[in-house]
Amino acid sequence: MKVLVIIPTRKFVETDCLRSVTNQTYTDYSVCMHAMMPIKLHLDPEKDRVMNIVRNRNYIRDMVLKSDAEWFFWVDSDTVVPQNAIETFLKIKEPYMGGWYQKKDKTTWVAGRFNNKGVFVFQKNIPQEEKFETDLLGLGCAFIHRSVLEKISFEHGMDVMMKEESGQKLFYAECAMFCKAAKEKGITPYLIRDVVCGHLLVQT
Repeated sequence: MKVLVIIPTRKFVETDCLRSVTNQTYTDYSVCMHAMMPIKLHLDPEKDRVMNIVRNRNYIRDMVLKSDAEWFFWVDSDTVVPQNAIETFLKIKEPYMGGWYQKKDKTTWVAGRFNNKGVFVFQKNIPQEEKFETDLLGLGCAFIHRSVLEKISFEHGMDVMMKEESGQKLFYAECAMFCKAAKEKGITPYLIRDVVCGHLLVQT
């Protein structure tokens, strides 16, 4: 099965990230790094940042779907993936999977679910089950089958809000939007217990 690892960035890829990607135990894969210089898309700096990230992701999506790869492994340029990440994902073979990595403040994981009141609850610990159904799967480590990427493009989600358990309102942004779109098409996002990544404290 051909796997294409994709690292989107606006400037560069962290050395530890690249080393982790090129040192996988699985061997039938290629690596694509794509830099896209940002343009002014919104007056708000955070909205502008996310919109530019999504602009890059959709450009890459259109490009890589012309390849013969079956699986697309999206890795952020500041994410360090475990050496057996690809091998682990391919053992499970859910069409939309991801690895665990923490928010940069290290308080919670980039993962969570909406409760029965529609409030989003961030995941504070990694569950024991091999795969965890989630409403938020970080695109910083996302393993996506061709059939999913063909159906879903990336949306910035900066005009869609959620409320989390502290009462704070948050933007969906591109990660939660992709999960939302997947679930609407009957595709379940899973986080895989044995793929635990590092998240570097850098600005890329």
